[in-house]
Amino acid sequence: MKNKPTKIKLIIYDCSECPKHRTERTPRSGYAIDYYCQLTGNKVANYIEHPNEMPPVPNNCPLR
Repeated sequence: MKNKPTKIKLIIYDCSECPKHRTERTPRSGYAIDYYCQLTGNKVANYIEHPNEMPPVPNNCPLR
């Protein structure tokens, strides 16, 4: 008999806390990082040098 799936809820404030994000260094920027969503393939944040610069989770997030 198959088990019933478990629904897991996450409380996150920005995409850097999401398990489905990917980061890449911003080209020619030094320490800045670009954040991408692995579910949609979209760039969600551009040229982030410090964690307090992250925007909130976008409205079009598939996990929202």
